[in-house]
Amino acid sequence: MPFLKLEDRDRQLYYTLTSPTAAASSSKIKTIILIHGLGSSSSYYAPVIPKLVDAGYRCLALDSHGSALTKLTGQGGDLETIIQDIGAAVSALKISPSQTIIVGHSMGGIVAPEATLRYQFAGSVLLGPVYPNEGLGKAMEDRIQKVQQSKQKQTRNPSLRSPKCD
Repeated sequence: MPFLKLEDRDRQLYYTLTSPTAAASSSKIKTIILIHGLGSSSSYYAPVIPKLVDAGYRCLALDSHGSALTKLTGQGGDLETIIQDIGAAVSALKISPSQTIIVGHSMGGIVAPEATLRYQFAGSVLLGPVYPNEGLGKAMEDRIQKVQQSKQKQTRNPSLRSPKCD
């Protein structure tokens, strides 16, 4: 399983990087970074990755801090950490920001525009982004509790785990 060691945070970030078989040189290939929403994982994008790769794109899907195979360490877990993790992955994997589009679903839709500005990606696509407001805080807290309870069930029952995308 591919993990990036994030030295400055003393933790590992799970990712999948899938490239076309007849890929152009890595500096010229267009990359799509896929960021999932709260309570989801990189496997959310598993159904579309093969189609994108067949169309000639390299796909980088990350499990954000505390999601799926990226362990919750008690450090970070906020939007800023996710944005920094994206930058660390792009740097470590030598991905050209100018040849990269980032896709964010739900919470990832908040992350994608900020990451686009910070790392100068070619563009971003937002799928059902959430809009932060006062009422969202309580809803997100409730969602976090449900996700944590679900993770406890998944840990006890391997058949509930999401499929991996290689």
